[in-house]
Amino acid sequence: MSLKLILQICLLATIIISALYASGNIMNDIDRTNARILQLDYEIEEARALRLEIENYSIYTQGYSFIEYIARNWLNMVRRDETIFVIRGD
Repeated sequence: MSLKLILQICLLATIIISALYASGNIMNDIDRTNARILQLDYEIEEARALRLEIENYSIYTQGYSFIEYIARNWLNMVRRDETIFVIRGD
């Protein structure tokens, strides 16, 4: 075998090994990227659910039932036509 042929084989082997190594790194990068995409999809769904919960709470707090709840339970208010009974313990 000539020296030129041996050098060409060594060069080809080096190129093949480098390509295999690079493809392994690329596959690892793809796996990490896919995992990150799944994580971000999950976070997006959580954010959407939280947004919906906030919107529903906002609608609830603007309604009459919430205002009445605050008036009765926090401010101790009653309606005009209600009779209040006070029960005293011994």
